[in-house]
Amino acid sequence: MDFGSILKRSWNIVWKHKFLWLLGFLAALGSGPGNGGNRGGGPFSYQFDGGEFDFNFPSFGRLLEQYAPILIALACLGLFLGLFLWLLHLVADAGLIRAAADLDRGDPATLSSSLSAGVKVLGRLVGVNLILYLPLLLLFAVLFGVFFLAAGASLLPLLREGGQVDPRTFGASMGLIVLCLLPLVCLLLPLALLVGAIQVFARRGVVLQDLGVIASISHGWQVIRRHLGQLLILAVILIVLGAIFTGIVGLIVSPLAIALSVPTIYGLMNEGVMETGRVLLATGGGLCLGLLVALLASVWWAYQSTVVTLAYQELVGKEAAKA
Repeated sequence: MDFGSILKRSWNIVWKHKFLWLLGFLAALGSGPGNGGNRGGGPFSYQFDGGEFDFNFPSFGRLLEQYAPILIALACLGLFLGLFLWLLHLVADAGLIRAAADLDRGDPATLSSSLSAGVKVLGRLVGVNLILYLPLLLLFAVLFGVFFLAAGASLLPLLREGGQVDPRTFGASMGLIVLCLLPLVCLLLPLALLVGAIQVFARRGVVLQDLGVIASISHGWQVIRRHLGQLLILAVILIVLGAIFTGIVGLIVSPLAIALSVPTIYGLMNEGVMETGRVLLATGGGLCLGLLVALLASVWWAYQSTVVTLAYQELVGKEAAKA
């Protein structure tokens, strides 16, 4: 495999066709916690007086009692949003794969055609992920369930009068449980890495070879088994490039983040208040930095996906030529 040619061609494709950046952004989307507030009466209420914020946080029990329906509704909304973003990720990632393969051959590709290609194979991609990851998630759930049950079983006999627990005895008991479960965790982590690698090439089997769910999983395993050495080299190259990219982003973002946060921290530590102007400056600056990081991350996601697609095309093409 000509790694230098693949890296160069991938960069030329990503740099020339900027719509891949948007696909990279959509593919990299993930849900995150958000904070909000209202004036008075809310669970995290504040008062505004003289350019200063005075926050009031109620107890957790009172919050749970008064706002349980709202919290349940927000949890359902978060679950729905997470599912939507996951499906959007699958569509965008499939579109990236399709566009990279077409553009490398010199065929035209657009944002709409790429998304359309992703939508067409969405059902099979969902099937691939469920078959690969659902057993793994169940294993992790069982593992953590055993851990918490063992922790509870160890805690109950150690309770003394007044509900006190000997920390040393409980710590020793928990340490023994962790020691027993550690080998299982060490086995599950490599399994998770293998499943993730199979999924990468199974997706390309679905998108580029029009394979079914089971056939694409088998195809992904065969690609890894037959070309393990070259794929390990490619993985190391991408890890190194990713570390370099992360360092560059850190060098760009860190000074800006420090410059934005220093005035607010200085005012809070020396004056004991957060002025409105400083809060707005930090908030607006944080949003701008977030957009900048998202843009840079989108470029990287599009680039590494294109590299893997071109490498996959070369490996599969050589197999077809030999056959």
